[in-house]
Amino acid sequence: KQWYQRRVRGCTNVILLEKMVKESPDCTVLVTFSGFVFIILQGLCFHPEYLYKNQIPIRNYLIITVLFFTSSLANMVALSYEVDMPTVLIFRSGSLVANMIVSLIAFRRSYPLAKYISVVTVTAGVLISTIATAKLKTSEAGKQGGDLTRWIIGILLLAYGLFGSATLGVFQEKMFSRFGKHPKELLFYNHL
Repeated sequence: KQWYQRRVRGCTNVILLEKMVKESPDCTVLVTFSGFVFIILQGLCFHPEYLYKNQIPIRNYLIITVLFFTSSLANMVALSYEVDMPTVLIFRSGSLVANMIVSLIAFRRSYPLAKYISVVTVTAGVLISTIATAKLKTSEAGKQGGDLTRWIIGILLLAYGLFGSATLGVFQEKMFSRFGKHPKELLFYNHL
């Protein structure tokens, strides 16, 4: 299919999700749970061997599964805390700094100066956008009775999701380097 058809479908999903959250803020847990159930059922139908014959020992999936589930849930639940979809998308652009920090700690990697400058620049943009949104939320709270505290909790959930996803990437990289890449098996166990 053409690239623009995939983009339109992706945008439609985001628009639909945002509309659902506006109508029923508590639906985010159900949406996350439904996605997990769908992937599990697909894995069981098309790859039942994952239950008894694994390329990677199951104990290695435990940390990855917990990180994936909690970071996915945190990202979805953040929408219930008065964080709008554009803020979520902008905030998730901060994954560069999260990945860099986790890689520096876990792998003791170093990067060229240009990469550090690039990451700082993108992160500054994310922070400016988040602060601007906070100021907007503060003025809305005064006018419409919105709750800035709920929004801050949502931002903290997004931060957890951001660093949880970065840590997940590091664990996957370590696991794949040791056991080889098995993406379908990983997808199944991530959602189990």
